[in-house]
Amino acid sequence: MLGEALGHLRRLPGGERVSAFRQFARQITKATNGQWSAKVASASNATVFAGEGGEALVFDPAGNMFRGQLSDEVAFVRLKYGLLEVNFNLLRRL
Repeated sequence: MLGEALGHLRRLPGGERVSAFRQFARQITKATNGQWSAKVASASNATVFAGEGGEALVFDPAGNMFRGQLSDEVAFVRLKYGLLEVNFNLLRRL
């Protein structure tokens, strides 16, 4: 389901991707009876969806999509109060 959602997102304009993924995430969570979920993590320069096992789907302000592991402390720098700063060049662009 997630792969299907990402395929659909690639066909959308960048500005529509975050809200579309929010909808897809709700649908996938419902379809899997909560076995899959993605929570939004606070970031200063991106929208970060944190999935199971620490994997992250990241959208930059233009709507470009990236993947990475939240455990990568160089790609996801922890700022004050739990806020993240994302280093996009260290993530895999989708």
